[in-house]
Parts: sequence; structure tokens; C-alpha cells
Amino acid sequence: LKISIVASKYDDKFKKSIGSHPRLVFPYYDSGGSIICYSCRSFGKEQPKYIKLAVDNTKEKLYGLWRIDKSKPIYVVEGQIDSLFIDNCIAVGSANYSSEFIIKNKDNVIVVPDSDYKRNPQVCQSIEKIINLGYKIALFPDSIQWKDINDMVVKGGMSKDEIKSLIDSNIMCGMQAKLELSFRKKF
Repeated sequence: LKISIVASKYDDKFKKSIGSHPRLVFPYYDSGGSIICYSCRSFGKEQPKYIKLAVDNTKEKLYGLWRIDKSKPIYVVEGQIDSLFIDNCIAVGSANYSSEFIIKNKDNVIVVPDSDYKRNPQVCQSIEKIINLGYKIALFPDSIQWKDINDMVVKGGMSKDEIKSLIDSNIMCGMQAKLELSFRKKF
């Protein structure tokens, strides 16, 4: 199955050929179990890296929403693969943390950004924004050399429990989070 051909049938932005590279398909479900979106991730450096196909444009596109227990802390990461290693975790698919679900559950949300914020001004601005809004955030220490949770597992050999412990021991908010962010960014 060529995802680019299927995608072009449902979304005009894919009418131009984007190649026929293999992709990993992530179905997104709403809290009721209905499919709302598919995200198709490339395995290599093919562009675009992600192809998103919306089934229901009225629903928020948060990966993992169907498996969330709102009575427990909700971890919010960027990537779908990252979210698979943390219990009670959703992925935003970007560095945009302003979804309605996240806002409604602000007091129970812990944002866990990828480490590329250190060198990416746009990602850093997104993190500054959520810190200023009072969200809890977990910034990985500088001793962690990998970009995200997936890399920590694949390249670093870290276990799910080690990553969860690392996250939980680095949760901060307010002035502490602002200071940590200002010391860690490299631009």
C-alpha cells in the first residue's frame, strides 16, 4: 500500500508525489474509541517525515488520548513513539501544547519536551509559553545526550522504568523551570 497514493485521495496537499517510502501508521482514537486521524511516519529521512490524514476534523489530534486516566498525572510528549514508553501519556505530534484537552487538564499535566529545545528557538518559545502559563514541565538533564525518549531506549538502552524515574525526578514549574530553561538553551 502506497501511503502517498491513499493520502492524495483524502487530502489535496498530497496530490504532488511524495514518494513511495515505507511508513509506520499510527491510528489516533478519541476517548470513545473512534478513529479520528492517521499519522504515517517515515523510517528514514524522507520528507515529509509525517503524513497526517484526518478522519474527523472536529476532534483534537492527540495520540494516546483513548488510554488516558484523568485521575493520574498525564504526561505529554512530542512524538507518538515516545508516548509508548510512558504510562498515561499522550503525544502532541509537535511542540505545540495548547490543545483544549491539555488546557482543561492543566493541573494534572506534565509536559516532557524533546531535548532539541536547547538549540531550537521556536521550540524553546513554545516551552517558555507553557512555563509562563503555570504548567509543570520535566526537562531532561544535560547528562542525557539523546534527543527524545525513543532515542533513550534505542541508542541509550534505557528501560521504561529508568526513563519514568528520570522524568519524575526532573519535574519543575514556575521560576525554577524558567531558570533551568534559561541556563540550558544554547542560543
